[in-house]
Amino acid sequence: MTYLSYLPIGQKAKICGFNTKDKTGLRFMEMGLRINETIQVLARLPFGGNLIILSKHGKYSLRHSSASQIQVNKIAH
Repeated sequence: MTYLSYLPIGQKAKICGFNTKDKTGLRFMEMGLRINETIQVLARLPFGGNLIILSKHGKYSLRHSSASQIQVNKIAH
């Protein structure tokens, strides 16, 4: 298990949890990011910028701090 913020571009992973102490996990779910959903990192903006990810619900741009709260398991290519 690792965090979304550590995945390289092109890596697919399955969401396994949200490491939050506030309502951020609920916000992730309202956005369409759900536990056991497969996602893929499409791009990483420079200088610690946003991550662009793809899920079955669409493309998302997440801050690095938000991506570091999403626990994932890598999926082998």
